[in-house]
Amino acid sequence: MNLSERSLDKMNKIRFILPLVFILSAMLLWSCNNSDEPGFGVKVEAEDTVYEYEPADNGAGPMWCHGNTCIVRFGDHVVVSGLETLGDLEPLHNTRWMLFERTDKGWEMLLKDEKGRTREPSPLGLINDGKILLSVNPTLTEPGSYDGPAEPQILQFDAKDISATYDTLKPDWEGNPEFTEHSYRSFAVDGPANELILFQNIGYSHAEWSFLDGDGNWRSQGKLTWPWEDDYGVPRAVRVCYPVVQLKDREVHFLGVSDIIEPNNTWKDYTKNFFRMKNRAMPSTTPSLKMER
Repeated sequence: MNLSERSLDKMNKIRFILPLVFILSAMLLWSCNNSDEPGFGVKVEAEDTVYEYEPADNGAGPMWCHGNTCIVRFGDHVVVSGLETLGDLEPLHNTRWMLFERTDKGWEMLLKDEKGRTREPSPLGLINDGKILLSVNPTLTEPGSYDGPAEPQILQFDAKDISATYDTLKPDWEGNPEFTEHSYRSFAVDGPANELILFQNIGYSHAEWSFLDGDGNWRSQGKLTWPWEDDYGVPRAVRVCYPVVQLKDREVHFLGVSDIIEPNNTWKDYTKNFFRMKNRAMPSTTPSLKMER
C-alpha cells in the first residue's frame, strides 16, 4: 500500500465513537423444533467518546485491525487501545499506541508509547491470570524514513495496575522474517488456557505465525502460505488480509479476504475499480497446534 491508497475521508478531525454495549440477559439456545424459550436482550448503557483522532494519511486508522479487538474487560476494568497521530512526522511511521481505562470519571488515558512509532493500531487480548496483552509492531527505522523493517512484540500489563511497569515479549519465528510496518496482523488469545497466537504478513506471499503456550514458551512457529491462482492469465499468490482468527484448546480457525489488485481487466474497467479485490473469503484451520513444530 502507498499514499495513493490513503483514506478518502479528508476531514480535519474524526470523532472516534466507541459505543459500549452490555449484555444484560444471557443467550438461551433454542432447538430446531421452534422452542418457546426466549432469546437474548441487549441494552445500551452508555455511549462515550473515548478519544479524538487526527487522520495520519498513512493508509491505516484506529479500526484498521478489524478482525481483532481493541477492547477488553477484566472484572470492573474496561480497557481500550487507541492510536495517536504524531503531527510532526511524515507517514508511514507517524502514529503510536495509547491505552485508556473507563473510570467513574469517564475514559482516562493511562499510557502511551513514549519512544516507538508505528503505522497501524494495536489489538488487545486478555488471559485469565489478569494480564492484558497488547500487540505492537514498532518500526526499526529512523524518523523521516518512509518505510522499512519492524519488530513485532507483545506487551503484557497487569489489568489491576496498567500504569505499572509492563513486560515485553518477543515472539520466536521460523527463520528471520523481514517484517515491515504493513503487518496486517491477527492476534488471538485463548484466555482460559493463557495461550495466544500471532499472525503477521510478509509481503504478498504468506503470513508468519508464532504460538505462546500457557507456560510462557513460544512453543510453535510456522508459515501460512497464500493460495496460488492463474486465473485471468496472471499467475500470482492471492494475499489474504483482515482475517478473523479464533484460538481454542490449540485449535485455530482463520478466515480472511482476498486483497490483490483486481486481475480481471474487463470487470475492473466496468466497475472503474483500480484498487483491491476483496470479494473472496479465504478460510484455513488446524485441528491442534500440539502437532505443529
